[in-house]
Amino acid sequence: TFDVFALGPRSCSAFDPQGLANMSWAFATVSILDMPLLNAISASALPLSCQFQPLPLANLAWALASLHFTHVPLMQSLASRACAMIHLFNSQMLANTAWAFAKVAFLDQPLREAIAAASLARLPEA
Repeated sequence: TFDVFALGPRSCSAFDPQGLANMSWAFATVSILDMPLLNAISASALPLSCQFQPLPLANLAWALASLHFTHVPLMQSLASRACAMIHLFNSQMLANTAWAFAKVAFLDQPLREAIAAASLARLPEA
């Protein structure tokens, strides 16, 4: 594995939600699947999930899904958080979040309905 931390993956606890999302995104964009790191990121993100803003939430979900990594408790928590603030998501965030949950086959019906409603609200009337 690729050990990004001199102190080991447990030092992920020093990151805020944006930092965890950024780190996940960076590894995903270069297709580095480091299971200890992803587990550490997930474990650190879970207690902070209620602090995630839309962009870091969408980016974290996208990054984990890009690496075909699923942490069920984190995905459940991110889905719940996304539903609570779906009105703050822009179109790209909606698309990335929908794609991420679909990619890992994590079917959260309230999230699917919230994304669908928010997406429909953005469509121009015909």
